[in-house]
Amino acid sequence: MQRNTNLLEILRRPEVEAFVAANKNARVGDLALRFSGKVNFPLAPVIEWIDALQRAEKKLPVFASKRCYLTKRAIEQASSETTATYKASLVRGENLLNLCGGLGVDDWAFSGVFRSVVSLENDSSLHEIAEANLEKLALTSIHRKNCSAEAFLAMDTRHYDWIYADPDRREAGKRLVSLADCSPDLPALWPVIQQRSKFQLIKLSPLYPLEQLEKELSGLFRIEIVSWQNEVKEVLAFCDSAGYSGPVLRKAVSIEEQGIVSFEGEVERMQSSIPQEGGYFYEAHPALAKANLAVTYAKKRGMEILIPNGLFQRSSEQVPEFFGRSFVWVYGDGYSRKKFQQYLKTRGIIKANFTCRYFKQTPEELKKAHEMEDGGEDYFFFFEKLNKEPHFIHGRKLAY
Repeated sequence: MQRNTNLLEILRRPEVEAFVAANKNARVGDLALRFSGKVNFPLAPVIEWIDALQRAEKKLPVFASKRCYLTKRAIEQASSETTATYKASLVRGENLLNLCGGLGVDDWAFSGVFRSVVSLENDSSLHEIAEANLEKLALTSIHRKNCSAEAFLAMDTRHYDWIYADPDRREAGKRLVSLADCSPDLPALWPVIQQRSKFQLIKLSPLYPLEQLEKELSGLFRIEIVSWQNEVKEVLAFCDSAGYSGPVLRKAVSIEEQGIVSFEGEVERMQSSIPQEGGYFYEAHPALAKANLAVTYAKKRGMEILIPNGLFQRSSEQVPEFFGRSFVWVYGDGYSRKKFQQYLKTRGIIKANFTCRYFKQTPEELKKAHEMEDGGEDYFFFFEKLNKEPHFIHGRKLAY
């Protein structure tokens, strides 16, 4: 969608709103052919708005149902309504300051638990879109400001119960190794942020190194890894301004259709085991993996770990409601290309699912080497044992 000072003016025109309402479910690729030269408004930004609304139906169903003004880029960068609602369930207070307002999805969720939300956005075009959506969503407790976090904190002296930030990377595509690589520069602003608030909540990319986070944020007391649709979406850092310096609790969270599954604890270590035949095989949930809690989880459930980070686990008896994927152990053995090929041939397996951890080859390379199709009911897990010998385990999903 084109970004210019006339964008919102175009989208707000009655004939554009009527066009979008009439074509909200149309194939976007056909609209340009059908309506080029036949409408009295710029067609490209309107088609992109329709495309954005269709993309938003699962991620932002309320925003889509109200036909909010959306852009493709804004949707990609925004929290989902599901994860925003989860975040809002973790905080309470009179007022919250959002340093990185963006499209306003988090503001929408926070407005349900705070009497007042002040939201900053430095991008004037995105700010105008988000502010216009407040009317569509009938939100009156959110106050948008078109300015940077640095400028606002320099002139605003109010105290907030919570300050929230979802900073952008300064350079797209660059590996994120420090909060100083983000905008706003949170480490530089941290003293004033803590002075102006009781608590702080920072949302970060799933790729952010948690050990680095513990070094950068004073007052950090909890880190949550939030997964939605079986994919890690957010790293949440909770801090206070009272000088907390104890152990940092970590929590892995999976938001699922039937509810929320979670596990919390501190990072622990455990010696991995030589695989024993039979029983049950488990792959820890991605949220457990990112939180580095897979070993802690295995110790609590009385399970063996097969690799150092605990992502592959085994038990003799079935472990109910495992936080991750559960399999019946079919077979396990040392891996060599010839021996594994013979194993597949003997059992007539031509389609399977491959996963590799601590292994020299990728799933794609293995499937190509063994001429395997992806999918089916057979699952193979490849890793190196304690003696560094390559190993594989064959499993089939466990039906509860």
